[in-house]
Amino acid sequence: MLSDTSNDAEVDLETELDDTLSVAAEKELVGALVGDNVGAENTTLILPFDDRPPTDSTELLWIPASDGVLIIGIRILIDGKPLEEVFESQIDTLLGLIPKSDGEVPKWDDLFDFVGEHETIFATSAEMIDGQSKTLIRQYDRNTNRRVDREELTRFLFRMSSSSKPFRLFGTDAMQWISRHASPLFESIDANDDRLIDEAELENLADRLLLDFDRNLDRCLSFEELTRTTENDADPWRNNRASRRGEVAMNLGGYSNWSDMAYTLGGFSNYRIWYSNESVEEKFDGDQDGRFTSDEAAAIEQVSPAIVVTIDIASPIPMPITVWVDPEVQGIVQVDPTFNRSVWINSHEGSVCVSLANDVTAFTPMGSFEKIAEKVLIEAQTETPDDSPKPYWTSQVRGRAANFPDQMFVFLDQNHDCLLSQRELDQASEQIRSVGMPFRADRIPESISLQLTMGDPSSDAQRFMFRRLEIEGQNNLPRWAKVADANGDGDLTELEFIGPIELFRRFDHNGDGYISITEIQSITRQYESGEPESAADEI
Repeated sequence: MLSDTSNDAEVDLETELDDTLSVAAEKELVGALVGDNVGAENTTLILPFDDRPPTDSTELLWIPASDGVLIIGIRILIDGKPLEEVFESQIDTLLGLIPKSDGEVPKWDDLFDFVGEHETIFATSAEMIDGQSKTLIRQYDRNTNRRVDREELTRFLFRMSSSSKPFRLFGTDAMQWISRHASPLFESIDANDDRLIDEAELENLADRLLLDFDRNLDRCLSFEELTRTTENDADPWRNNRASRRGEVAMNLGGYSNWSDMAYTLGGFSNYRIWYSNESVEEKFDGDQDGRFTSDEAAAIEQVSPAIVVTIDIASPIPMPITVWVDPEVQGIVQVDPTFNRSVWINSHEGSVCVSLANDVTAFTPMGSFEKIAEKVLIEAQTETPDDSPKPYWTSQVRGRAANFPDQMFVFLDQNHDCLLSQRELDQASEQIRSVGMPFRADRIPESISLQLTMGDPSSDAQRFMFRRLEIEGQNNLPRWAKVADANGDGDLTELEFIGPIELFRRFDHNGDGYISITEIQSITRQYESGEPESAADEI
């Protein structure tokens, strides 16, 4: 769930309470803390695994990274129907709505008149027709019969998205090198600039990182704080950074120039395939002669992916993302169920985050254009938020894939919420040690973000962002916990807790120095069951 959950509220952390509360007073305090949430629905995390492998409408994604190649499947549904089926239906519906002045197939002038009469619906398409109709006809009337056939209509409608397919993936390598070797976090920890992190540099690590980056003094590090002084590529999606030849992420469906792909595979021959013991050469060089032919490259399309991500963009909001993992790799692959608009797939090779942009919230089936135009006019007159349907844009889904701009940040961000919490900063030294010492930048596991969006494709690059994610259950915490959690990281420390230290230690069931979301929910459930003292008795 891509949403900004920063909390700037000031909380008085110096509330003075009697350190020697009686049992009765303790019960009263527990009741005060959780009482405002009595009857609230408890949050249960369910692993988003599909029971059986999807067999229909699966796009194969090729995602090369700096230390291997990731091949996964993605299955996109619209209200339970395959995206391609809905896409084709939308085109058929639109073709039927265009008036025909002569015969059963509309002329180009018929299309242009129809678009001009529904400018609000067609947006940029309507703007581009004025004065350019002859140029557009020469460009899109491939058979030069002055009629708009189905294929020509589709290419015309989706010309701004560089693809007339229901789905496309556009990748970039702009952040692949800088994400590891120009990490502000790594540079801060590496005090002697020798490109190695040793034991001496891990001493007082959390305090040193907070001193370097914590601008708002909340004892957490946001992605914005970390990258505020980083010089990023002004246009990471420009053509020489993103292509469809296999050097960067792409979907293989409909790929035709397999000779180009064969040439590209030569540069990846020694790369390992994620979640597999095979290299690219072992997997696709059929005769093992050290060269890739077009036929060998085309065989990639026949791969059965070991991981398939299913996304149902349902009305009025998307369904939770689910994942199918081949039983052969389930032992090395973990799926993080913490978010319902995104999912993290983790293994020892690295991780990939598949997420939906905020604007992917609903699908509007194409129907009567007159009714849609009337709805748009009413909304404009009443100054309601602009959620005007753009029918043909909403029948295409586009993806963008890139490395996270700072791999060190993602490596330390253990719950993947794009925030280094106080807990994660305290655990940073152990996290680094877990990979082995001395620690080098090239040992940071790879992390890739794949974001899906709909709507006007001219804004896709602006939609691709790294921002704070909301942990499942964090928004449903009782009011006392939200107020006490001054920095909004989901954990309560001793300083944030609004009760006596003895009660904090009773609620901190595992004794790690934090009251977690799970422990807060446990306290709430126990109070609702009529046993507020049981929270204290569990220790």
